[in-house]
Amino acid sequence: MALSMRDARTLVDCVARLYAPPAAAFEAHALVALRDLVPADTRGWSTFVLATNSREFQPSEGLASYSYDPPGIFGLRERIAELAAELFHEHPLVAHYVRTRGRAPATAISDLLGVRAFRRLGVYNEFFRPLGIEDQLAVPLPDSFPRLAGVHFHRSTRSFKARDRQLLDLVGPHLSRAERNAAALRRARRLSAGLDTALATLRAGVLVLAADGRLETASAIGMTLVSTYFGPPGPLRLLPAELRSWVARARKLPAGGAAIPRPVEPLIRDGPLGRIVVRLLPRAADGSDVLVLEERRTVLTPVALASLGVSRREAEVLAWVAAGKSNADTAGILGIAVATVKKHLEHAYTKLGVENRQAAAARAREIADAAPR
Repeated sequence: MALSMRDARTLVDCVARLYAPPAAAFEAHALVALRDLVPADTRGWSTFVLATNSREFQPSEGLASYSYDPPGIFGLRERIAELAAELFHEHPLVAHYVRTRGRAPATAISDLLGVRAFRRLGVYNEFFRPLGIEDQLAVPLPDSFPRLAGVHFHRSTRSFKARDRQLLDLVGPHLSRAERNAAALRRARRLSAGLDTALATLRAGVLVLAADGRLETASAIGMTLVSTYFGPPGPLRLLPAELRSWVARARKLPAGGAAIPRPVEPLIRDGPLGRIVVRLLPRAADGSDVLVLEERRTVLTPVALASLGVSRREAEVLAWVAAGKSNADTAGILGIAVATVKKHLEHAYTKLGVENRQAAAARAREIADAAPR
């Protein structure tokens, strides 16, 4: 049956919404996208992972999920799951799609059972009748068996038409592909978040430059490190001038023996909190460049010195001494007397097992030297 122009436009709009990146769970996203495709009182998405070691293909315990539009329309999710498990074998559409291994086209309960036969079922009296549902039209996701997933539409009358079935058959493959796309996007986002966390923990960042040298993307810590040590990127996502010039010079290095490119020495700069080391990785086939930035904290903090067993105030004094400050400078910075600085240093010497400020400062700098590079 040929689609009307109106139905064709509705289908195209529905597919476009399906492939848009979901802001929430894909099931809820899909149900909203399908609202205008097949008119219905309510819509749902159900997923069962079938236990194939049973002749009757019962759902595996704990491997079923349900989503409805409007959300919460059927009350407690737990009760829905309980009823579905108890009456799974009675559901006409579930039994139909199990028999066909999910390969049947869009089908309604009214295609399989007459009104009287349907109303004699426990699943009707326990689930459908209290919710005012007299018919259900469903389509499974292609090639998902023994995972039986799909969308279903509910009406208070037996009024689904051939047009509704045809549209669901046409949208079925797109539902399957959009679900896989959403799952891949979800995995990519989780991986990206995990990498950002790992890089932040290691005080390392990554910048990716397009073939024209502009900043294409960067990890969060990468942007922070660039801004801290070189200044913020310029207009049109250009790297700060010093970093941009270093990349350009590195790419112009002459080749060594047998035309092998010479190694690119890292760019090292000192900043307010420590030292940054920037490394340029070999250029990718598409012409893009990857910069790896690693920060080594050389300015000690009292928190970093806590592992030495000194008190908080002793750690503050020791940090400034290790930074090269005199007793008078340290007293002025901390707002205490010079004699108090000397007293804290003497206590720190005892705890560290050293005899003078030089040895104490050396022990403190060991903390900085042990920091990740």
